[in-house]
Amino acid sequence: MQGDARRRRNENYFDDIPRSKLERQMAQTGDWGEPSITL
Repeated sequence: MQGDARRRRNENYFDDIPRSKLERQMAQTGDWGEPSITL
């Protein structure tokens, strides 16, 4: 439940940042529930 809501918020967050910054963020962040994030 909580992860799903957070993922929905993150999708909106992704729209505001450059792709390179996003990839760097994903590389640093180990807080994702699932490794399968589709962009």
